[in-house]
Amino acid sequence: MDSTPEQSVEAAPPCDRNLEEPYRVIIRALVTDIEGAPEERAKVFGQIFASQILGRTFNSRRQDTSHDELHFLPGCDSRKPTKGHFIYDFNFSKDLTKDELQQIRHDVYYAHLHNGECYKESRRFGRCFPLAFRTVFVWFILLNNVSFFSHFTHTIRLPRFFAPGDVLKTVYVFSPLHMTLFTAEYSTHVLTHLRQTVPASTIGCKMAPPTNQDLNAKREKQCISITPERKYYRCANTWVKRSLRPTEWQKHNGFLYVPTFNLERVLNEGACLKFLAERTDIPLPKLYACFEDDGAAYLITEYVEGVGMNELVAEDQKVVAQELEKHIKTLKALTSNVWGGPDGLVLPPYRVMRKSDGRPWPVRPRETHDLVFCHNDLSANNVIVDVSTLKIKAIVDWEYGGFFPPEFEKPFYLRAGPSVALPGEVDDADVLANMMNEEKL
Repeated sequence: MDSTPEQSVEAAPPCDRNLEEPYRVIIRALVTDIEGAPEERAKVFGQIFASQILGRTFNSRRQDTSHDELHFLPGCDSRKPTKGHFIYDFNFSKDLTKDELQQIRHDVYYAHLHNGECYKESRRFGRCFPLAFRTVFVWFILLNNVSFFSHFTHTIRLPRFFAPGDVLKTVYVFSPLHMTLFTAEYSTHVLTHLRQTVPASTIGCKMAPPTNQDLNAKREKQCISITPERKYYRCANTWVKRSLRPTEWQKHNGFLYVPTFNLERVLNEGACLKFLAERTDIPLPKLYACFEDDGAAYLITEYVEGVGMNELVAEDQKVVAQELEKHIKTLKALTSNVWGGPDGLVLPPYRVMRKSDGRPWPVRPRETHDLVFCHNDLSANNVIVDVSTLKIKAIVDWEYGGFFPPEFEKPFYLRAGPSVALPGEVDDADVLANMMNEEKL
């Protein structure tokens, strides 16, 4: 659905709120034309929504600071995919009294995934509100310290059919169990139509999410590879890496794979290349541009000719490792008391991130400048070498780079394989995660 001429229709940014304050996001979704039972279809949408709107993964189990709840409406039948009505409650745990219930800040989304429409409370109402969403089901897990999770559903009844420019001042929340009408006042919140938050080509259309094989079979001429997280282009002496748009998220082993911090990691790599080029003589690909456009982050650099350190014989790798260790020493000379990349993004190494719940890491600054600059993904294939001279031409893939304790930089380049513990090796991911958790804000 196109936006009105008067208003630019924008998708909601990822959540940047204080995760310790009580906050909730409630959504009623009609999920159709997705293969599998209701539980599978619900999980697919939960992953997409949590990633795009909240900037984190979908946590279906209760945790210390947050939990996501999922309800199936009466009549939901796995044999009839069109009856795939689900209610999600993305929220942060807190015992609520009735007064707190009326004061707590929250967003309400209304989604119809069959045509990709998603609606959210915001500044202006750009389109007429669909008749199907005049009644939206909402509930609160704890009220007066008593759980009514399985006993009743609150119903928000919109006062009337909204037209462009209408302002929603009051929402009525009715508890059938208590026959009580709660009134939540809004002084600044109104309704607006968003761009397709979950694009029709990803979900809610007449096809399942694509596989990696599907996308690679149709890739553009200058696109040399599509992975579950990235597209890569080579145009003469220019190298382009970009994050996948939601329409390109892929089905893997029966589930939709949603990349973690998809845009942020590409943008962080650009910031690292600029920062290091200005302060060191470490061999790097020349940065041409790094930006975000239409839901994807682009990194444009020079293409560096050479071979990966991993392609060399063992004796030659030892020679390269000696030079690489000098560059690591240069990195360690860059210190800070603030965690994360040059632009403030705290993106720990993949070996830590893959075990996390996908939420941001708000880490407090240290009193001393004892954090050092780390690559955090220093495997042999990220070191490009001139095979004739064995000189390093470029160190690449700085997506996880930034200021961290020295222990974060592990010499994975000394053996073949990715930057994670292999069988028989000590896995330090939990130790590093604990270090970060101890210094959370």
